[in-house]
Amino acid sequence: MSHDRLKAKVALVTGAGRGIGAAIAQRFAREGARVAVVTRTEASGRECVEQIQNAGGEAWLQTADLVDVDASSKVVAQCVAHYGGIDILVNNAGMLTQARCVDLSIEMWNDMLRVDLTSVFVASQRALPHMLAQRWGRIINVAS
Repeated sequence: MSHDRLKAKVALVTGAGRGIGAAIAQRFAREGARVAVVTRTEASGRECVEQIQNAGGEAWLQTADLVDVDASSKVVAQCVAHYGGIDILVNNAGMLTQARCVDLSIEMWNDMLRVDLTSVFVASQRALPHMLAQRWGRIINVAS
């Protein structure tokens, strides 16, 4: 069922390949948004995009490893280039580590910070000028 509350809006959802991110992307599409599905793996992203399209929504797949700071910046730029703007940014991507603190390497710690914090900052910073220019926008940060 579509309520069209987000008709003509563009939503970029990171970590949208599965779980909460996929559910958010699918719900936004049901509400009428055009959705940029951002995920690290193409297979999970393709599945989310297909589910949205099969339900009559519009979705576009972007694969990016958000550990890379440049990738966080590029996903916003590519979304704006593809859809002509960005209205909603959902920073949902996160890195889950199954290591005890005493076993956590500094490299793994830094990777977690880049995904869980830096990618959020960079994507938000890149999306804000577009939102400010159009005088409307929403940034949603998901954390656990």
